[in-house]
Amino acid sequence: MKAFINLVLLVVLFALGAQAQTWSIDYAHSSINFSINHYFTPVYGRFQRFSGKMDFDPANPKEAKIDFSTDIESVNTDNVKRDNDLLSAHFFDAKRFPKMTLRSTSVERISESNFRLLGQLSIHGLTRDVEIPFKIMGFGEHPVKKSLNLIGLKSEFKISRTDYGVGSGDWMNTLVVGDEVSVVIVIEATTMQIKNPK
Repeated sequence: MKAFINLVLLVVLFALGAQAQTWSIDYAHSSINFSINHYFTPVYGRFQRFSGKMDFDPANPKEAKIDFSTDIESVNTDNVKRDNDLLSAHFFDAKRFPKMTLRSTSVERISESNFRLLGQLSIHGLTRDVEIPFKIMGFGEHPVKKSLNLIGLKSEFKISRTDYGVGSGDWMNTLVVGDEVSVVIVIEATTMQIKNPK
């Protein structure tokens, strides 16, 4: 039933004229979160400043263009000492590499509400090809601002910090800091409705 509802919503959004629309991110209701193990226990954090542009039509994902830039100095793990360590040359080296970027090369549909972004992720001066799944949590006319469309996206994936050279010396060879980073991205965005010409 849920898959059927998502399909119906997809058709409705297409009928509203969502082709190649640029979505405006609502940063108050969007977040980039991560966790990584300290020995055996996960430590959670987030990046508080980021910007992005999304040209994305769920009915025509092949035309999508998604581009994000994250301010490394905005990292927050609720511990000042740890945050300073992350910003230092031992980890992100934020003075030399102040931004983390993600740029799509293509977007593929997996199912009615599930997609896969193929692109390049750049961290710490290194760029790697990535495949990042994401899901449409819901979309349609904004329930309050009737002139807007509203979409909610969520992505959960894992990356290796050592693939990007983040963490040097003993951090590379011990269990103090894990290698696998779990990332959760939540995006809420709006765009003006474009009616089909009659």
